[in-house]
Amino acid sequence: MGFYVEVPEAPQRDLRFVSTFSEGNIKWGTLSAVCRQVSKGVWEGSRPTRDFCVTVVDQLRAAAASGRAPKYLASAVVVEFRTPNRKIVYPIVQEKEKSAENLGEVPKVAQDSAGVWRVVPTEGFTQGPRGWIFKDGFRDKSGEPRIISVAHATKRGVIELMFDSMFPIYADYVSRLPLAAATDIPQPPAPVVERTYSKAELAAVPAFPREEYDKLPAKIAQERYLLDPLFKAGVDRMWEHEERVREAFARKEQNDAHKRAADDLRRKNEAIANAW
Repeated sequence: MGFYVEVPEAPQRDLRFVSTFSEGNIKWGTLSAVCRQVSKGVWEGSRPTRDFCVTVVDQLRAAAASGRAPKYLASAVVVEFRTPNRKIVYPIVQEKEKSAENLGEVPKVAQDSAGVWRVVPTEGFTQGPRGWIFKDGFRDKSGEPRIISVAHATKRGVIELMFDSMFPIYADYVSRLPLAAATDIPQPPAPVVERTYSKAELAAVPAFPREEYDKLPAKIAQERYLLDPLFKAGVDRMWEHEERVREAFARKEQNDAHKRAADDLRRKNEAIANAW
């Protein structure tokens, strides 16, 4: 099993996966960008452990909660994935909440793993003791009859699993579904305009107090430094100030040493002169 970070409420559903995250900058990608192929027809999340993914999710959710970043980042989750199985493993509370929701309604259209909107089947669903199952038959690219069977606790979960999967039989079946009408495709939300600061505004930020900085937990200080431009500017100015203080102290020490050496030499010369 491998892991990746997904933001379900991202404005572009096909680009809701975090492929890289560095210094607060997010690079979005499709499902294929956060997965690797381990054998023919089998894919899994590109991260072998979930630790890095958990850190990314914590930082994204903290940024959204603080108001420094778009609210949709609060939906970030860590997914454990290996075709055809997909499971949210962090945060656990969200997975429990999602399972408890009433997700019986099937959307009219959905996006496949390639980002194409297609019509969702309305027949083929049956409810069992453990949830919902979707079954249907079709002929694959070679003309051979195939049967697709997808199970999940909810109907919507069945659709998400089937449409998002790169498992060959799922992808082949979904690719044969009718394209969605333009009028049925949901309009993406308006892009969130994030607050940006001019060079003058950042230059006006005073140095962050060192005593307050030392009181911050290391993890919180790191998150704020990565995600809050004003905090970063203040901390950078704090380090610059301390560097100037150290340099001034070093110069004073050097000057004092030179003065002591000159005084020693002067006293020696005076002693020699007095001896004559």
